[in-house]
Amino acid sequence: MPGRPTIMLDRFNLPKPMDLDLLDSLLSLGAIDGRLDDRCDLLPPWTIEQGRSAQREMPYHAVMSGSAVAQAPGLEPTTLHAGDVLLLPSGDPHRIVDREEGPERTEGGAHSNTRRRAAGTVTVRETPGEATVMLCGRFVFGYAAWRLYRSLLPNYVIVRARPAGEQNGHDGADAAPSRLNRLLGLMKEESDRPEPGYAAVLRHLSAALFGLALRAAVDAEQAPVGMIALAAHPRLRELAMRIVRAPGQAWTIEDMGEIANMSRSSLIRSFGAAAGMTPAEFVTRVRIAEAGRLLKETEQSVAAIGEAVGYASDAAFQRAFKRETDMTPAAWRAAPSPLEPARAPRFVEIDGAKAH
Repeated sequence: MPGRPTIMLDRFNLPKPMDLDLLDSLLSLGAIDGRLDDRCDLLPPWTIEQGRSAQREMPYHAVMSGSAVAQAPGLEPTTLHAGDVLLLPSGDPHRIVDREEGPERTEGGAHSNTRRRAAGTVTVRETPGEATVMLCGRFVFGYAAWRLYRSLLPNYVIVRARPAGEQNGHDGADAAPSRLNRLLGLMKEESDRPEPGYAAVLRHLSAALFGLALRAAVDAEQAPVGMIALAAHPRLRELAMRIVRAPGQAWTIEDMGEIANMSRSSLIRSFGAAAGMTPAEFVTRVRIAEAGRLLKETEQSVAAIGEAVGYASDAAFQRAFKRETDMTPAAWRAAPSPLEPARAPRFVEIDGAKAH
């Protein structure tokens, strides 16, 4: 979506408990599956090119050592250092390269070593230089919750391991410890030394990465539009949390204004500026996400679920669900889970001495 901001954050600001309550409530609305697709060991010059992601998929790249430069539509070329994580909620085509400027990078050709990925291509050539180790994967969302999550996130989220001005491209060993650091370390260890069950372990660690990255984003000094802006706004945070916890309540603009201690016009203006949607649209998307969860996890009738999430009639629920998901509630319930069996990541390993 054009015009969405990019988040660039220092993840050592600790989130407030109320922020975490809202994130916990939002993240509980739908299944999120994490997949680590590739573990890349790269010597420059190298390029990773990835096309547009499939629906309901959000790519991520985590730099474990060395550095990289991210390039994508609407994103200024951005250097990523060890410990930095790039999330792409937009799913836009993008490139990750070893540096912003350099010799033309071609796929194949002389002195090249190319690896193809399911979602893109990795091209490297044997040239002495600093090695970069990177984990590349994606988050996969259920149909019902995807539109809510996507509408509450910007096109790009960049979580920094170090505050601005302290990034020097080193391996990050002296960076302050954090849960996200430790999680990434565990993912690297599991991919370094595969043991029984490691593919399933990597899958769960990858899913946890999404929540920890959002947690790290909550307390940014300049909160962007969306989920993180709501979590950072004291009055809107309380309102959003109540809506998520009780979507079936008969929410009126007057009731919401009273909770936020705002007039009708102020609430609509402030909520739109923070969330990028009206309060009524937020209520609808939360209701549909919760309905999608109930359809998958319970045996309640479609009509009972519609009533539970705030719809006065089955017809109204059916229309709203179809409008938000392009599926009827019955079709959503019958659809196979988007989750796939856990599989081991691919290894993209570059050794200049062995390239030929």
